[in-house]
Amino acid sequence: MSKDAFLTDQACVSLKARVHLYHKDRLFFLVFMHNKGLYVYNLALTYAFYSLLDLIHSHCQTVES
Repeated sequence: MSKDAFLTDQACVSLKARVHLYHKDRLFFLVFMHNKGLYVYNLALTYAFYSLLDLIHSHCQTVES
């Protein structure tokens, strides 16, 4: 296994753990931030960020299979 492949695998494992936490708390976070008065465009950016993390997580699962 090359050093680059190892780093990529470690990044996928780390990202998978983080995405699980983000996915679990996403709805609570969005509602909480909305109640704090965050503007709608910031909510949209936050949701887009979480969606991107979900896509990366899906890609990591595909690579592992």
